[in-house]
Amino acid sequence: MARAFRRRGVWTAKVKDASGAWVQVRIPEARTKRRAEEMAADLALRYRRQREGLEPLAHDSSMTLGELLTWWLKTYSKRLASHDNNENRFNTHFAESELVRLTLQSLTSAKIESYLQAKSAELSAASVNQLRGMIRTAWNCGRRAGVCAGPNPVADVKPRRIPKRKPTFLEAHEVAPLLEHIPERWRPFFATAIYSGLRKGELIGLRKVDVDLGRGIITVRHSYDRTTKGAHEEAIPIAPELLPYLEDALASSSKSEFVFPGADGKMLSNHTPVGDVLNRALVHAGLVTGWRHLCRWCGHEERQPDDSQRYCARCLRRGREGLPERGRKLMAIALPRRIRFHDLRHTTASLLLAAGADLYAVARILRHTDPKLTFDVYAHLVPGYLASAVARLKLGTMPPRKALSRGVKDASGAEFGAPVVHDRRRASDVPTAGGGISAETRDPAMAGPAGFEPAAFGFVVRRSIQLS
Repeated sequence: MARAFRRRGVWTAKVKDASGAWVQVRIPEARTKRRAEEMAADLALRYRRQREGLEPLAHDSSMTLGELLTWWLKTYSKRLASHDNNENRFNTHFAESELVRLTLQSLTSAKIESYLQAKSAELSAASVNQLRGMIRTAWNCGRRAGVCAGPNPVADVKPRRIPKRKPTFLEAHEVAPLLEHIPERWRPFFATAIYSGLRKGELIGLRKVDVDLGRGIITVRHSYDRTTKGAHEEAIPIAPELLPYLEDALASSSKSEFVFPGADGKMLSNHTPVGDVLNRALVHAGLVTGWRHLCRWCGHEERQPDDSQRYCARCLRRGREGLPERGRKLMAIALPRRIRFHDLRHTTASLLLAAGADLYAVARILRHTDPKLTFDVYAHLVPGYLASAVARLKLGTMPPRKALSRGVKDASGAEFGAPVVHDRRRASDVPTAGGGISAETRDPAMAGPAGFEPAAFGFVVRRSIQLS
């Protein structure tokens, strides 16, 4: 028999726990006595089901979600490459929230969904899914370690739908100008990314012992100072045009064990701003989407397709003293193409497919565990992949008459048929010996009395031609 009472301003339930002993459980979520009694009855029912073996036991009913996440960060996340991001995500979004103060027993799918729904107003769908995944992973790790028990409440919370976008990549004629404007210190780094498809962490963690120029092979073993994403080693061939860049990198880093070390010879940090280097090179290479013209005095700005000199119309309208006749000059700021460093990996795949490589070979070079992933992402880049398939449909059907009148051609370039020209003139306008419709063209079945020539007979002829 469960009952609820207030103690120090907080509603508390007195129930028998899973072992049969009377315990007092604080239920701060309750605001009224009726709600406190309902929650006390729910607790009593859960404990009774646990005593009867119908529900798994909760090992630590007093642990909160915040304590579970903190335990997971110290125990499991510490070894992951994403640990810094996980820790920052916890401090930014979880530490001050009401959700982490809930006990694991009172944590439900509805409360998690409400929390994520509130976060959806300020975060993208991908960021909300990362918060959901963090709770889900921490609960699963805690259940395996015996810290908590029971079904994962995140299982009933659906992840947010993320729109799939086609990968962004460089065209073949854009690679050389880009590498030309990359600083000499970073040029081998970016060239290796484009020619081999290695990820940022794999490039930073690449050791000299992993590069065999004689055999023309790079063995991918590390991502930073840990194992690779798939936790296995794989060898990929070195493109002939990449050899000079690797030789230069190996010669310039003779005192370091890394192919691309930092200034001190040690491994680069995962916060190395390679994206900034890429954006500056895109601007210098002219790979921009437009220009932002900004007035440094009044803040007026406008988007334009070029960097031609323009003047601020707002300052001119305000008529400030000391202004030039045409107004103050606008500062042109280039807007580089939205290409991330990881998009260089997409560039590798797209250039290989454009050169005629098959999807399976590209999957092996990119080291995808499932070739289906390569197919789903890059199949549309295969030249003529879908067009050649559709062109196989040769069923011998006749196209509409409008298409025939225009002389439409099929896939082989041949016309379906000669254009058909319909004579839409009135029958009375057709020159005949008798001034009307000749006897040869008249249908006997439609003939009227002798000497009868209806003026509207031409309409019947035109109508019959159209219906035929």
